[in-house]
Amino acid sequence: MIKTNPPIDDSVLFKIDNSTQTTTPEKVEAPYSIEIQDHIVVKEYRANTFDGKKITMKQLINWPYIEIEFISKELKFKRTNVHAFKRYLTFSTEKITFKNTGELIEEVAVINNEIGREAYTLNVMKQYCHMYTNVLEKLQVILIILEDFVLDITEINMNSIATNTSIIFNIGGCIYARNKSVRTSDQAVSFAEFITPKMKFSLFHFKAIKDENSATPFEKLQELNNTTDVNIIRSFLPSIKYNCIYCIKSYSDKSDILKHFKQKHCMEQPVLCYKCKLQLNITALTENRWRHKCINCNSGTQSVPR
Repeated sequence: MIKTNPPIDDSVLFKIDNSTQTTTPEKVEAPYSIEIQDHIVVKEYRANTFDGKKITMKQLINWPYIEIEFISKELKFKRTNVHAFKRYLTFSTEKITFKNTGELIEEVAVINNEIGREAYTLNVMKQYCHMYTNVLEKLQVILIILEDFVLDITEINMNSIATNTSIIFNIGGCIYARNKSVRTSDQAVSFAEFITPKMKFSLFHFKAIKDENSATPFEKLQELNNTTDVNIIRSFLPSIKYNCIYCIKSYSDKSDILKHFKQKHCMEQPVLCYKCKLQLNITALTENRWRHKCINCNSGTQSVPR
């Protein structure tokens, strides 16, 4: 998107007026370069790769373009990273402004209008996921996925979730940026990329029966806990799919999706929090659900100095 004069209104506007390239303690490559010749060319550096970098399961499920499908006999949900990238190019080195609504939840939608919906409290979902992971305690992958699923419901602050429902929200509650400015004797150019981390989580069904009067509220899980029957245990193991929504590729194993990213994608460049002026690596942000210790979050408009 090219804007010579970004619009300014009475809404909250966030301003970026420095480059994510730094000089201290040592120079770090900016994520973009700008060439001014007959044309203006903005290039993303692609030198950084996944080679030699270990991506944890926690980081993977919150990584851009990753989608996780969890399907068991009682629970089916999907978590899709649908981060918004907005790019601006101006022919000056003045501040580039970006309008943000400040809303945590962007969308709540019914998945299938032909079937009904059932609401469950956050407490019920927490109890079920906790019991499920206790029964299958050796499967760390399941624990991490279910933990973040519960944290999604917690973060939207609705205290409940309905089946047949999808919700898109700003995971972590912050917005980040990458930018670059160049000035020659007769031309000035600024480029900025604003990243809004967004998670779309969809609950398709939840079929666990909870008896409030029972000492074992999820009866089938309790039966699973007491059995050594391999077939019964296998029937409760979930099917987990790892999807790259950018390339529209699907894998059944974490190692395969990581192999795909190493071969087809580059490591994400660092980003800048325009509120607290801190440069952050994507590995750190994805490990912490796109949160960081930002003293200026939710404190109004901030600008980052050059």
